[in-house]
Amino acid sequence: MPSILVVDDDIKLRESMVVLLGEMMPGVTLLQVGCGQACLDLVQKQSVDVVVLDLGLPDMNGKAVLDTLREIAPLTEVVILTSSSEIKDAIYCLKHGARDFLQKPFDIELLQHTIGNCLSAIQLRQENRQLRQAIISAQQRRQFVFGRSPVMQALEKLLERAAPSDAANDWKSRMPSSA
Repeated sequence: MPSILVVDDDIKLRESMVVLLGEMMPGVTLLQVGCGQACLDLVQKQSVDVVVLDLGLPDMNGKAVLDTLREIAPLTEVVILTSSSEIKDAIYCLKHGARDFLQKPFDIELLQHTIGNCLSAIQLRQENRQLRQAIISAQQRRQFVFGRSPVMQALEKLLERAAPSDAANDWKSRMPSSA
């Protein structure tokens, strides 16, 4: 089950986001904290898929939290929320690994869509990792079966060339039917 951590010092906004996201995204675990250090502590203790991070936190600069998140949880997706209209903040966050940068006030449906994109990216990474493992496993089995002798390597190449052809089907169609 995917997990989302909402980090914002504005308790009313934070709780509203959690309630609305919970209604819009059933089956997602929603967590919330009000400061940067609590965010980092939580992420170190448990896996979090997406962090929705306010830049204006009372104890730490949100950019410092982002940088630390990249170090301790590099696969965690981060969405930045801020009331700042500074372009340099957006550029910094995106260059340092944030998935997106939303300015307050924001549309909750846009946040939901952005989080959905984050979860899709996570799923694609997991599928990619599984496929790579399957390929490596298949290659290892192939080496075991064919070995490394020149004769077996030649047989393997012959089979690779023959596998995509329809020669077997062509041969069957030429056979006289026994009536």
